Amino acid sequence: MLKQVSSIDYIFNLVPSSRNVVFLMNISIGEPPVPQLAVMDTGSSLTCLEYVGSGSSEGIYAREQLTLETTDDGIVGVPSLIFGCGRKFSVSSNGYPYQGINGVFGPGSGSFSLLPSFTNMQGDTTTLNVINGLYYVNLEAISIGEKKLDIDPNVFERSITNNNSGVIIDSGADHTWLTKYGFEVLSFEVENLLEGVLAQDKHNPYTLCYIGVVSRDLRGFLVVTFHFAEGAVLCLARPQNEFCMAVLPGSYFGDDYQSFSSIGMLAQQYYKVGYDLNGMRLYFQRIDCQLLDG
Repeated sequence: MLKQVSSIDYIFNLVPSSRNVVFLMNISIGEPPVPQLAVMDTGSSLTCLEYVGSGSSEGIYAREQLTLETTDDGIVGVPSLIFGCGRKFSVSSNGYPYQGINGVFGPGSGSFSLLPSFTNMQGDTTTLNVINGLYYVNLEAISIGEKKLDIDPNVFERSITNNNSGVIIDSGADHTWLTKYGFEVLSFEVENLLEGVLAQDKHNPYTLCYIGVVSRDLRGFLVVTFHFAEGAVLCLARPQNEFCMAVLPGSYFGDDYQSFSSIGMLAQQYYKVGYDLNGMRLYFQRIDCQLLDG
């Protein structure tokens, strides 16, 4: 039986992409429903958009019913959903859109967003700001182990004269991007910790990669932690396969993005991330994925 979306909270299934870097949703559009596979992207408000790095989608607006399956095998419908129907695409410098998907499921904060404000959220909480449909957070510091890095927190602030500044949280990107200065300090500290222990892999000029086996050679490596306003923290998980730091400089997209920072999906692993759009709060709750699998 098809239920219409209401104020009740629903939980929907997500599946990792083939490279385990973003989450995908199975959705259906139209009557009868046509299945689609879309990236769940909190950096987008319109379901189909220009992206950082020059990726874009051009097309028309359409209105149809959206159908989603819940985790309890129920079916929920969103009538008369306005969505983008892309007809012309360009791929950004970082390879977005991803191959093999039909589009983007956009729970950003814009007027076409599908993200409601949920109740009963738990965990560490920090301030959330919405600007131009993007979710901005106040990143105050980065630490490795017990050592806070010598980074002026002002480099993470958003400037009213520079739209490509500040820190957003984004589920549609795999890596985390930091301001040029923040990235240089973090990468310099990691290099110092691993100097003489492991040899660098110089094939990727944009990030730190090392030669070795993660499960064997990275044991005991100190945890990298992002510290947000009001005490909320996000502890980055150790890499499972690639022996690379999943952080890149925002300037990778060009000189205009030297002040740009974005918290990507690899940094959000093992966390429930809740968006309270009424109270303008962001919640981080650490979870044990193995217990969920059981």
